Amino acid sequence: MAVTVGATALLVADALPWLRGEGSGVWTWAVERKPFDARLLPALALAAALLALAGSRLPQAAARAGRGARALFLAATVLLGWGLGLALLAPEPGGVARTLLARTLDPLFTSYQTVALRDMPAGAAEFLRHHADLLPDLPMHAATHPPGPALLFRALLVACEASPRTTRAVNTLAGLAAVDPAAFAGLRPAQTPASVAGALLGAALFALAGAAAAVPVARLATRLTGDPAAGLRAAIVWTLVPGPLLMIPEVDQALALPVAATAAALAGAALAADRAEALRLGVAAGVAAAVALFLSYGALVFLAGAAAGAAALAAGSRASRYRLAAALGAGAAVALALFSATALWGHQPFTAALRALALHGDRHTWWRPWGVAVGLDLADTLLFLGPPLVLLLGLRLAAAQRAAKAGGGLAALAPAGRYAAALVAAFAVALLSGTVRGEAGRLFIPWMPMLAAVCAPPPGDPPAPRPALVALALAAWSFALRLTLRLP
Repeated sequence: MAVTVGATALLVADALPWLRGEGSGVWTWAVERKPFDARLLPALALAAALLALAGSRLPQAAARAGRGARALFLAATVLLGWGLGLALLAPEPGGVARTLLARTLDPLFTSYQTVALRDMPAGAAEFLRHHADLLPDLPMHAATHPPGPALLFRALLVACEASPRTTRAVNTLAGLAAVDPAAFAGLRPAQTPASVAGALLGAALFALAGAAAAVPVARLATRLTGDPAAGLRAAIVWTLVPGPLLMIPEVDQALALPVAATAAALAGAALAADRAEALRLGVAAGVAAAVALFLSYGALVFLAGAAAGAAALAAGSRASRYRLAAALGAGAAVALALFSATALWGHQPFTAALRALALHGDRHTWWRPWGVAVGLDLADTLLFLGPPLVLLLGLRLAAAQRAAKAGGGLAALAPAGRYAAALVAAFAVALLSGTVRGEAGRLFIPWMPMLAAVCAPPPGDPPAPRPALVALALAAWSFALRLTLRLP
């Protein structure tokens, strides 16, 4: 807690401006101080509820009570985390709903709703047929991503147009029901009440998916520790991690869910009791991986990290390695088949992927100096992972290193130690490759559920910080970031 208090003081005083990129010439988080006032009361209440869960005996009770109780606990955790992310937008100048709307309608912020409204006049199937050729002319983020996010917003637009009742309900809940439709028509592309409702729903779903990653985080932490209660506590911690909590609404939030689901399934396959179970989990991992790749071509890097972690888990046994290899083969086949399925509508998924990645490199990556950008990427990832988890991760790696020296290498480590070592190595390779070079606190969000799960202490470990203190420190850091910096 002391580390977080000190880091928060430095953040608020802006004593280390280089941490936010000041003077780098690459990218910068601007300082934008917001008052700590009554607008934060809903966020404070939701954070207090999460802290109460973390400090209570409910995780242990739910773990003992069985699958139904765990599901209810996780549902409550996800809803509280989702609400907290939305409520933390209240200090923004437009408030919660108008901030979500402005960011979603802005073609330079996410651009997916813009593409859904502007670039699909003949429908989704026609857009898929020409997607690879359209990429250079699409707005910024849509030009470097798969069609999945834009198609989601298109589906929501069509649904709202078909259901005026849904449109009215969404806009009324957001406080926009009384806005004259002519005000929407003045935007470019021209908006309607239905398109505004669809934009709000899409933004809310991105945030919900980010919070829902708590479910696979719990599963992964349970598999690493063998303790379901530790998994439930890790889920609470996940909802307070600053990256997914504050970067809203972003596709990177949503991407955390299928990446974490893939990681949990592959970890289960590595520890499976038999080949049949491993194959079943491999297929599940393949489905989740396909969803991830339909949201972001860059998901392949995070999926490779999840596979590396699973391989480390299987390192202790030849039978485990064979079972994981079978699961990885099944998962890769399923992911490839599902990713290629858009070809049935005339899409060119692999051509589009290569063109999008080339555009990303030319427009956003290669012109930035490698050394400065990679250093900023590391600082930004640590900033938005949060000081408490950075400290816990360091302790986990130090313990793994001591155990490896004493016990005969990686294979002799406990599962959590092996997974942590492999995951951090995979992250380091991704970082040093220089393929991001900007806003890593957002772009590396899909690493964070795996890192959060690694920080859950296994039973019998040396005394770790109380879960309530870790949650409190993360919540305080997240509030400080929101009130100090201009964040998406």
